[in-house]
Amino acid sequence: LPKTKVIALSAHFQKSFVKNMFDAGACGYLLKDSLYSELVPALKKIWGNELYISQSVVKKYCNLP
Repeated sequence: LPKTKVIALSAHFQKSFVKNMFDAGACGYLLKDSLYSELVPALKKIWGNELYISQSVVKKYCNLP
């Protein structure tokens, strides 16, 4: 089903895992320890044809507090 949108749920935050998942066609990437409150914004972005990456992954690689 080519129109199906997939959010990866993973315990891995390494860049290679995130990149490989998006290369495989995922629209979002959430870590298993993400808060439930992060799920709704992720779904909204994906439904709006945007990509979503877990905030903890973004903070780690963008050196944010």
